[in-house]
Amino acid sequence: MAVVAAVRESISTWARGSMAGPGRVDGKDITEGSVTVRASVAPGPSTALRVEVQDTGLGMSPEAQVRLFEKFYRVATPETAGIQGTGLGLYITKQLVEKMGGSISVQSQEGQGSTFAVTLPAAEGAAAGA
Repeated sequence: MAVVAAVRESISTWARGSMAGPGRVDGKDITEGSVTVRASVAPGPSTALRVEVQDTGLGMSPEAQVRLFEKFYRVATPETAGIQGTGLGLYITKQLVEKMGGSISVQSQEGQGSTFAVTLPAAEGAAAGA
């Protein structure tokens, strides 16, 4: 599995790394695929940070994407049956992001992976490109 961090020049580098060989996620062996993390200045009228995390994992249906940020919701497929969790992680993440004035979204296609995007407003007085 590869982990890639792509950071635009106008944003300080905060994460870079890779993982060689198999790993474990939620108790499952992961032997192939990749995760890419990107950070950039979000387009729009005000300065904001956009962080995207993209994987080449299982992906999910459009129906699952609609409910993904609901409290206690878990994607239920034969592939996810052995993955532990309560269905609170993305719910809590969404609550925190929104309390900071930001947004979180997901784009996914079954069998192709998912991309999660978090956009957060810049602190007051922060200069664009600083």
